[in-house]
Amino acid sequence: MNSETLNLDMNTENVSMELSFVSAQLKPKSILVLGDMSSNDMISLLLNADNSSLITVVGGGDYEEAKSAFEKYDIVPRLSFYSGEVEEIVPWIEEKFDLVVVAKNLDLEMIKSNISTDGHLCIEAGVGEFKTSSMTQVEIENVKNYKVYKI
Repeated sequence: MNSETLNLDMNTENVSMELSFVSAQLKPKSILVLGDMSSNDMISLLLNADNSSLITVVGGGDYEEAKSAFEKYDIVPRLSFYSGEVEEIVPWIEEKFDLVVVAKNLDLEMIKSNISTDGHLCIEAGVGEFKTSSMTQVEIENVKNYKVYKI
């Protein structure tokens, strides 16, 4: 995969290009982000995913900041945002997601039910250890600071 396949028509300062590569390769239709992530990273995930994809953010910081950033790309309707503690909110979410991005140390068992069949889990390096023996690690070119697993 090369940068020509990525949607880089945005301010890429402070954007994790690795998340762009993950999203561009997997093309998820639905994305769940757990933990604090910059608005630019959320937008990068969304703009490089499936054209109609939706992103749900739980515990991701400031909603008004995220909404403002999403307005610049006219993609606010593709954003769902839940402020608060991830551990308190996730059990109430019944949806299944094609890609779950974990940017916080969490109990993997808590979020497994939110990952669709054939979905993927993307874990930021340094957020803790997870029991991933039942999952297959997926290698994505240019992605070193995240571990990606197929469920």
